[in-house]
Amino acid sequence: MGLFTRLYDITLRWSRHPDAARYLGALSFAESSFFPVPPDVMLMPMSLAKPERAMRFATITTLASVAGGMAGYAIGYFGLDLIAPLIQEGGRWASAYSKASHWFQAWGFWAILIAG
Repeated sequence: MGLFTRLYDITLRWSRHPDAARYLGALSFAESSFFPVPPDVMLMPMSLAKPERAMRFATITTLASVAGGMAGYAIGYFGLDLIAPLIQEGGRWASAYSKASHWFQAWGFWAILIAG
């Protein structure tokens, strides 16, 4: 958990930076694609410190999150084709990949919903 605590602390420090709005957008984009720290950690202190700019911060967060989600989808859509052969051939993850593929083929949407 030390890694996440450190990332959380860095994110809080960013919320006090003069370029915090840019950092908020970058964090929102990254979180929607691949990064484990949610933008709320920055959004809340920034909005409380400057309530008159809260809607602007929320808009930045929303737009960057949508763009990041599209990038995350592209990573999954195109990236899987690149790494699937490596996973299938490498003994350690082959059975888990096979099981996940089978669940998705059998259950589709429900497999994704339950997996999170």
